[in-house]
Amino acid sequence: MTTISDRYRNFTVVGKGFGLYGYLPSLFKIDKINVNLPISYLPYLESRKELNSYIKYINWFENEIEMFSIIDSIVVAIPPESQSAI
Repeated sequence: MTTISDRYRNFTVVGKGFGLYGYLPSLFKIDKINVNLPISYLPYLESRKELNSYIKYINWFENEIEMFSIIDSIVVAIPPESQSAI
């Protein structure tokens, strides 16, 4: 029997600012994890020198609905006033 601890977990980050430069590096320190992001985040990561090294390890999705259908955990890092919209 396979348990969640035996398989890779799928994470995503909602929020392009601190969500990416603050949480993204931390996510890559976790064992058995896949980081999945919408392709719309790619230009932001490309513009941040300190985040460039992670680009090749991210699963990129053009279809966010498809991406969210496989996600196990979400890091929400958006301003409080925007959180009610999600």
